[in-house]
Amino acid sequence: MNSILNENSWVFDIAKCLIDSPYKKAARRFVELSLKLGNGPSQQVFRSLISISVFKEKVMIEKSDEHPIEPFIECLNKHSDLIEASLNTIDNLPKELNEENFDVWKDVVKSTGEHFGALFSDFTDEIYFEDGLKVVTDRLVKNDFPMDKLQGKKAIDAGCGGGRYSVALRKLGLGDVTGMDMSDTGLANARKRIEEHNIDGVNFKKGNVLDIPFEDETFDFVWSSGVLHHTTDMQKGVNELLRVMKTGGCGYFYLIENPGGIFWDTIDLLRILLKNVSFEFAQTIYKMAGVSSYDIFYILDHVQVPINIYSTPEEVEQLLKNAGAKSIRRLERGTDFDRVELIYNKQPYADYKYGVGENRYYYEK
Repeated sequence: MNSILNENSWVFDIAKCLIDSPYKKAARRFVELSLKLGNGPSQQVFRSLISISVFKEKVMIEKSDEHPIEPFIECLNKHSDLIEASLNTIDNLPKELNEENFDVWKDVVKSTGEHFGALFSDFTDEIYFEDGLKVVTDRLVKNDFPMDKLQGKKAIDAGCGGGRYSVALRKLGLGDVTGMDMSDTGLANARKRIEEHNIDGVNFKKGNVLDIPFEDETFDFVWSSGVLHHTTDMQKGVNELLRVMKTGGCGYFYLIENPGGIFWDTIDLLRILLKNVSFEFAQTIYKMAGVSSYDIFYILDHVQVPINIYSTPEEVEQLLKNAGAKSIRRLERGTDFDRVELIYNKQPYADYKYGVGENRYYYEK
């Protein structure tokens, strides 16, 4: 089956664990068999269900105090066995869909906006308002952000998705908050929610984080959480964040970490498994399987986005320095489920599970 990997060398660009990891052999088998599956309706249902099962088992491994490597190998082998068995049964069913359903990563900007817009729109009010506020509060307060200096200040949530963090920033005392995103679906849902809940001081604007539609020195506080690692030019995006920040202002910045442990290696393997499964198809199957709206977001968030770039802390800091940022400080705390928080609390084998934890930073201009 190695010839299958050789014929599909793109998989090595997505999943570095296929090249060097303690579970390389099991990961390669999982990918090899995934590549043999067809892309017809039945095969796409099967791919979606396998992805749910793998991710859920990965979560159980994370929660265990046992060393995670062997259980993760067993997880990959078990699901590989399922895929292998299916090749003699489910693959006898039609293997093709209409061409319009293939290569869902063609239009990066459009696909990314549609993907996140659909995911965020399904959040319950509890997740949107209450959980969103707790997450933002924990990530700022636990890391000693100057909250007193931010009261009443002008802020932007650059790449706001469905806008729940924009609302949370306003509730924390920011004076005027602009949520900006490329997703028409996400922005429409955000506007609907703040109107229904009579939230003032928050507005939403369509815009690209690589070309922010505001003048220089507009905002006192610039929030960008988990956005630029999905773009084609992270340095340009960081430059834009600093450009629209006022001199003396500060920012919150998050990029995916490298190394990322079993957490991100699982994401990579599922990105290969679901590459030709459309966003709508996967989300429909997840809902039919009883997966909650938040877990759909948590699993498919990075699995089905076109670009998913990993950076070391040193690389993130260099991006900020290149843009002229100063007083750069890596944030070591987070909300309860954040990987940096689990590392901070010394969860057993956290380095194997989570690598270095999220690249979250405080910086000033």
